[in-house]
Amino acid sequence: MFSLVIGLLSSMVIAQDVKNPSFEGSHGDSRLPTPWQHYDHGSTPDTQPGAWLVNTKPADGNSYISLITRGQELSNGNTWEACFQTLTSPLKKEQTYQYSVDLARSNTFASAFETYTEPIVFRILGRNKDSNEEEILWVSPVIEHTAWKRYFFQITPQESVVYDLILEAYFAKKPAYSGNILVDNLFYYPES
Repeated sequence: MFSLVIGLLSSMVIAQDVKNPSFEGSHGDSRLPTPWQHYDHGSTPDTQPGAWLVNTKPADGNSYISLITRGQELSNGNTWEACFQTLTSPLKKEQTYQYSVDLARSNTFASAFETYTEPIVFRILGRNKDSNEEEILWVSPVIEHTAWKRYFFQITPQESVVYDLILEAYFAKKPAYSGNILVDNLFYYPES
């Protein structure tokens, strides 16, 4: 019994590597749910639904986030969006971690000046706070579907320990174009 309780407690601590994995928070333009943070100046992910004509219902809960790529470069050079959070427990180098995420695309994502409806990919990067180096940990297939689909994947940091987990929209092809990705339920599965 004691070992079962210890096993359950350690699984609960490990499972908290990603806080607020379902992105629950106040909906709005350029607004991220706590503890997620904007990754770069000019990167303005949104909590959905409701902003930019996005009306897709959440895969679970009350909200999710959206990230875009831009067809034109902004004055600060930012052509795609990203967000991040510092993990409760860092991901160790050369250790494999199991995750899943729900992804979709909105075919109505638009501003008064541009539509952001092209299919793109979703990337997960890790960052080492000591060296500030980034490593791509996983890249989704091109997300063309508008209904939520769950993706199961593994990440294994190869270059260093990962303290920050970065979620990023990225182009499926070049040149740059305007697209979007909807992200919900980023869950970590501790080994049993």
